[in-house]
Amino acid sequence: MTVSPLVDANCEIIVRDANLEDDGEIRKIVKFETTIKLNEISSWQLEMHTDDWRLTNLNLGGGIMFRRDNEQLLTGPVMLVRVHELAGARTTTITGGCDNAWLDTRICYPVVEGLILEDGNYRFGKKRLADGITTTLTKPTVVGEGTCTVANATGFLVGAHIELTDAPSSDTGDLVIGTTDASSNVITLTTHKWGYAFPAGTIVTQLDSTGTLIDDPAYLGFDTRTGSADTVLKELVYFNAGAGACVDQYGPREIPLLTVLPSRAIGDMITSNARGEKLLAQVQNVAIAGNVNFQLKQVDQQLVFDVFKGRDLTEHSELVFSAEARNLKEAEYGFGLPEANVVMGVGPNAGVKKIMMPSADMTSVGQYGRFEEWEAALSGNSGDTPQQINTAMLASNNNALIQKANNSSISISLQETDQVRFPRDFTMGDRVRIMSGLIPTDLIVTNVYYTVPAGSGSGTGSAVGAFSKLQMSRLMIKQDRQGDLLNALLLN
Repeated sequence: MTVSPLVDANCEIIVRDANLEDDGEIRKIVKFETTIKLNEISSWQLEMHTDDWRLTNLNLGGGIMFRRDNEQLLTGPVMLVRVHELAGARTTTITGGCDNAWLDTRICYPVVEGLILEDGNYRFGKKRLADGITTTLTKPTVVGEGTCTVANATGFLVGAHIELTDAPSSDTGDLVIGTTDASSNVITLTTHKWGYAFPAGTIVTQLDSTGTLIDDPAYLGFDTRTGSADTVLKELVYFNAGAGACVDQYGPREIPLLTVLPSRAIGDMITSNARGEKLLAQVQNVAIAGNVNFQLKQVDQQLVFDVFKGRDLTEHSELVFSAEARNLKEAEYGFGLPEANVVMGVGPNAGVKKIMMPSADMTSVGQYGRFEEWEAALSGNSGDTPQQINTAMLASNNNALIQKANNSSISISLQETDQVRFPRDFTMGDRVRIMSGLIPTDLIVTNVYYTVPAGSGSGTGSAVGAFSKLQMSRLMIKQDRQGDLLNALLLN
């Protein structure tokens, strides 16, 4: 079995340890391949002779950093190690994903502070005061935290929810009592709204010193967040997997070394209602609705979550893929009728009391006519309000329409050249132009496949003129009607 020495400086596979430190470069492999995906979990697989693998520290708890042209294309953990022996020859296959996979290890709490233990039972809920007093917030401290002085801090319960009554902005999210100091009568307030700083002099309503609490009637069972897609995405990650995540009897929910960058308020305005979804799935849905992309990747010794928009490169003539530019080898387009563009969501109850929720993609309906579908029943939860039921049904309908209202495909073979090279000239999330005949098609790069097969030598770093193949996907990204999603498979 041939071993490929990775000696080209333009192609590097670096081992990282549990602390995200560089633990040496891998230079002897049988085969390496990776599919880099936009807004999803990328995958990679590395095959080595077992004796070579044992000389590395590549194992569970560690991961890799993959670079090309001195640019980091993928970082992620090891997920599976398999040792295979046949006729005395032993090989080891290491499989992993990108760091987006960490988001799939958490769920979205409907109350980010965690569970309430009441009458011997755990539940998600919010408490608020039965009767209140008014006091003044006297000193803002760090972002998302402020202190106020009250007449008597005794009896104020940590974790109790409060509300602003005279604030410069009402968009503060949930306010809770963080700590109390009876000796100085100072209460620390915290907010679960990203980037909110309490101005001095803010008037708040506090619970009284008797500590009387009732269920908050304003809480509808979801962690509801409204704002720019950038802000909502970062709040979801920060409070379910970052420094804002709660600590329970099993330890902290925070993912070690994860940091969330400040919001730049990019993307459309959206509302997220989360309750029990996988964090990755909810982040993907918000990204679709908000027309943005996201990535969790290693930067130095941290896992950094950020939101971004791809570049529009369609007007860059040197980046157009065409037969004339000798970087387009083959193209095939397909357009089909939708699977469904009008869905009838089915909710709880039975018979004539069955709750229904209709939804439609009117652009698709206008172009193709109606294609109806009965969406799978949603059982709901006992005690759900009509608003909670409708929100869940609408989210289910929207997911069905994203997948079924557009049925188009494109398959393209490219040839990499000195003038057009990945990732130097275009990368994930960028919009590029394909010229097939006289018809321009603008596409977003969503997947890149890279491989170093046995016997290939140094890898793609020196492979000018290597062939590439691109295919379209219609899932996970908000798309235009002409079909603007691109899977780029770089076969080298």
